[in-house]
Amino acid sequence: MSNLRTLSNGVGASYRLVGLSLSREGVAEYIAKNDIRFPVYTEPDNESKIKLKLASTPDTIAVDSTGKIVGRWTGAWSDDRKEEVETFFGLKLPGLASEAHVVPAHP
Repeated sequence: MSNLRTLSNGVGASYRLVGLSLSREGVAEYIAKNDIRFPVYTEPDNESKIKLKLASTPDTIAVDSTGKIVGRWTGAWSDDRKEEVETFFGLKLPGLASEAHVVPAHP
């Protein structure tokens, strides 16, 4: 979620961040639990699914004002994918919890 918050706060007027879920199940709870402050849409129609080639999540899609897809990243933002997202949007993402350096406790 820290990556999404950074993206949401960092894209400024250039982009508008929205969420999209293929179903409604558990979405309201997820939004509340994670304090999501951008719009989240659910159950897109078949035309939208085909146009955006939606099949799995997570999927990050950048769409320009004409509706043309100008960037797409399927899967979690790790490794090269994270770097591509950062370069495209011109910002630095905090990373994933699994990437954090963990200092072992002293015995």
